[in-house]
Amino acid sequence: LRPLSLGEQPESPAFEVLNELIHIAMRHRYLTNEFQWVWDDPQTLYEILYPVIWNAAHVLTNLDHTRIGHCPSCKWVFYDTTRNRSRKWCDMEDCGSRHKALRYYHRTKSGNDHKIE
Repeated sequence: LRPLSLGEQPESPAFEVLNELIHIAMRHRYLTNEFQWVWDDPQTLYEILYPVIWNAAHVLTNLDHTRIGHCPSCKWVFYDTTRNRSRKWCDMEDCGSRHKALRYYHRTKSGNDHKIE
């Protein structure tokens, strides 16, 4: 998803790996009598990622790729649901606040702060 978040096209080997992971993950998902998807209980740390893999496939096949964003602070990708596509960070309270505070610091920092006389 990262290349899409940067306006680029993912490389072919990435699709091959994703397809293989989706195939493996699908074997651990089933439908209940209440018509709900559920996952097998993970037996390994690797299996914890199956819902993440499935979600990536869902984003690629069902959602607008132009809304995939890239957080400049933590480098994670996110899905921008704002009306005007203005979201800049994965989380305003964490990355957004940190990024804004850092920008403010650099903007207001004077060159003479550490001068010793």
